[in-house]
Amino acid sequence: MDHYSYTLIDKVGEGTFGRVWRAIDNLSVDGSEIVELKEMKKSYSSLDEGLELPESGVSYLVFDYVESTLHRLMQDKINLCTEPELLHGLFQNRISLFSESEIKGWSRQILLALTLMHRPGGYMHRDLKPSNLMVTKCGELIKIADFGQARQIDSKSPCSDYVTTRMYRAPEVLLKSVSYTSSVDMWAVGTIMAELYSFRPLFPGKNRAVQLYKICSVIGSPTYESWAEGIQLANSCDYKFPQVHPYGLSTMIPSASHEAIDLIKSLCSWDPKKRPTAMEALQHPYFAPDMCALPETTTSAKLEQRSEELFGRFSPVGNITSEDLLKRYEFEAELRRLFRIDSSKEADSRSAMTRQFVCAF
Repeated sequence: MDHYSYTLIDKVGEGTFGRVWRAIDNLSVDGSEIVELKEMKKSYSSLDEGLELPESGVSYLVFDYVESTLHRLMQDKINLCTEPELLHGLFQNRISLFSESEIKGWSRQILLALTLMHRPGGYMHRDLKPSNLMVTKCGELIKIADFGQARQIDSKSPCSDYVTTRMYRAPEVLLKSVSYTSSVDMWAVGTIMAELYSFRPLFPGKNRAVQLYKICSVIGSPTYESWAEGIQLANSCDYKFPQVHPYGLSTMIPSASHEAIDLIKSLCSWDPKKRPTAMEALQHPYFAPDMCALPETTTSAKLEQRSEELFGRFSPVGNITSEDLLKRYEFEAELRRLFRIDSSKEADSRSAMTRQFVCAF
């Protein structure tokens, strides 16, 4: 890192693969812009080596291109750092509950990001939680952060069951499945939405058994008819689902609308196959007041075909060009048109650098 370009203020946090620092950008217009830098713990001898991260660190990037600067990657002979603009935690210094329109806007952006991430050749995040969702100062733009546990969807190797912070962990992962899918991210989105309404985790378990009990106490226990694979997973790890009378989501998040409850209920389905995809979730009536229905001729398959025409499959970082990034931006713009998303406020809040849409560190 060029220590003359930045003045470190303090350490924001630290994870398995890196640390996040708050710093002053000495090269900004007024020399006082606050940024956050991510420092990778592993040492790299060159920038190219740093970009060729193994699957555990994700070797793909998806950017939203803005103006002339794509994303500044800084390098010295010791560490690889990345620097988005200033980010704020969703719950930081918040006193009153979020409005439903705020929650809808953030949920929609998260789902749009997952629509791109979950394409064939893409990635499942596997650690979605409020502390990994950051918003800009104005509160309009949300960003997915920390891809340290991300995994390529098409990977054939067994999945790890030690992923995702426990309170946002899908039941199949809690039951030690090694063949789960990107639907684990959809479960996490459901729990995050619920927490945005109440400021309390929906399923606050202190260990695996308590976590599963908390889930059962809210949505009820699964049966062989509703989730046969889950019952088999439970049997294989010697776990028996409790027979409890569920509180119900409406009791847990009374401020949520009927449409919100319905969407969260579908996202938090026991059976992963019954959870909607990100694209399907975006078409839920919950979002109807803020966007028109998709044109009759528009389907997820057509969007997939259009995205393939624009920029094909996800490209390795080392092969990404400015043209690739522009095409990715065009695809997001096309999604916005299809969903009638008003981006005027978002445009006003963009910095002169680049806003990060999805960045896999």
